[in-house]
Amino acid sequence: ARYAHFFALLEVENLEKQFADELRKGTDVHTADVAALVRAGVADGSIRDEDPEVAAYGVVGTVGYYGHFHRTGRIALDVDELAAFVGRFVVCALASDEEIARRVLAVRLG
Repeated sequence: ARYAHFFALLEVENLEKQFADELRKGTDVHTADVAALVRAGVADGSIRDEDPEVAAYGVVGTVGYYGHFHRTGRIALDVDELAAFVGRFVVCALASDEEIARRVLAVRLG
């Protein structure tokens, strides 16, 4: 949320794709970090046994699009509420079973 105006500026200024390579590098780093977390979750049984890179793209895409929708005024939730929602959404998508999802959600993300 702190850098929302910066990302909105990049979206406007990047119409000609002049920052595409740099943005892709950032996304690649973020995706690799998330994939490592997914691998750890698969190993401990808390995350479904799926391709970690594919799951990571799902997480990164989900977070990115919800952030975009918030920055562009399509979602009126405050940042903390939105972050908690996205966290719950991702947990439900990745949890290896409903019991794990319920346990994590009971802790109340956010």
